[in-house]
Amino acid sequence: MSTKFFGVLITFLLVSQEIHGDNSLNIPSEEGCLRSGGICMPANECPVDIVTKGLCPNANKKDPSVECCLGISLKETHCRTLGGECQPKCNLEKMKIPRAKDCASDTVCCALL
Repeated sequence: MSTKFFGVLITFLLVSQEIHGDNSLNIPSEEGCLRSGGICMPANECPVDIVTKGLCPNANKKDPSVECCLGISLKETHCRTLGGECQPKCNLEKMKIPRAKDCASDTVCCALL
């Protein structure tokens, strides 16, 4: 996938994160981290390895565990933030996003392609 796609994806996720208030510690996005394609969050919430230490210096002043991570926080449970949409059923079972918890009881979160 192209770098431009990831840039758009990260921007979408950050905007969604701001709108929904998903960032439990209210950690601001920092320029260095954003440029590397990451999001500042507590390291224990990172879904994959930490990208680079030291790219979230302002957040580190409040919480030393904050690092620049790729992906969405492991604590995230909003379907749209996870790249999905609540639907009656998914076209393919493997498109289901079980981590999402905000869909109505008669719908499931399906990955959008």
